[in-house]
Amino acid sequence: MALLLQSAPVAIAQPLDTDLSPSSQSEEINNLLPSPFTFPGELLPNPFPGPDIQSGDAERPYAYTLGPGDQIRIDIFNVPEFSGPNGTYSIPLDGVVQFPWIGPITLSGLTMAEATRTLTERYSVYINSPCSDAASCQVQLLTLQLLEPRPMRVNVTGEVNRPGVYVVGNPVGGFNSQEQTVSNAIQLAGGITQLADVRDIEVYRPQRVGDDVVFSVDFWALLQDGALEQDLVLRDGDRVVIPTVSAINDTEITELATANISPETIQVNVVGEVNAPGLVELPPNSSMNQAILAAGGLDRPRAKRSRVEFIRLNPNGTITNRTIPLELEDSVNSETNPALRDNDIIIVNRTTLARVSDLLSAVTAPISAFLGLVGL
Repeated sequence: MALLLQSAPVAIAQPLDTDLSPSSQSEEINNLLPSPFTFPGELLPNPFPGPDIQSGDAERPYAYTLGPGDQIRIDIFNVPEFSGPNGTYSIPLDGVVQFPWIGPITLSGLTMAEATRTLTERYSVYINSPCSDAASCQVQLLTLQLLEPRPMRVNVTGEVNRPGVYVVGNPVGGFNSQEQTVSNAIQLAGGITQLADVRDIEVYRPQRVGDDVVFSVDFWALLQDGALEQDLVLRDGDRVVIPTVSAINDTEITELATANISPETIQVNVVGEVNAPGLVELPPNSSMNQAILAAGGLDRPRAKRSRVEFIRLNPNGTITNRTIPLELEDSVNSETNPALRDNDIIIVNRTTLARVSDLLSAVTAPISAFLGLVGL
């Protein structure tokens, strides 16, 4: 499927001249062609098989289907008399487009490959074959392009950070010519949570008649094996459901953290003896040492530099509390510099000297205040 990054004015189709027979119309059309185009041979029912736009496109459940609001362009030998001025059309609400010579054609609900074949069959009646052997003819009669896909509403539910209904495609005042997929919808919904089962994502697609059709999506196969067909192309009204995983796998959580379906940043609390304690934002899978540095580093006179407390709220509701040796020069490892997850807590404790100093200050502060009041 060809996608262009610019749109053109919508062409006004010419009405079909019913006074001419197909053979007369064919002769009139051939007279309009520029000199390089000659058409020997007899008229054939369909001398130009439609181009195979994405092989098997018509049968693929994830292929994009045309609908009201799509802008398309048709080009027949680059002759405006065939395809209309600029060849550009916007599919109306009823899904029927008026084309020169062939009249109204219903395009809504067709894939690009199906629409190309339909238009090719209709136009081939009026044009002689440019090849003596139509069976081996490789000339492409008609090119159909999707200039601007329509905006779509999809519902994303389950283990995402911001479930809800989202408009994907072309927002008001914007432009996006790319097909919208499951990964795009998940990104709009804030990415997956740590409890997401990416192997069993389901897409429910409403039908005009009957129950929804359900497609299974395995994003783990997409991430591990590059199975692009798993990133299903969405249609208007689709519902994407990300289920909850039955068993937590720490290795998979770490790998998924850097995927584009996960949040772009994580938030970690660093408290205690650092120069800028509080909430810090970091890239996924950042290390504990990176979080300490992002919080301004250790408060050298007061911070205990031998170990820190590490607290993690696990996806299953349990809490992991560890005492970790502090080695700021270490690379990422599970023993001294673990990779972080969202909402982890790092506590940098005080040295014994700082603790005693704070205790003495707390005890003597009221006495100093009293002595100040009585003028001593």
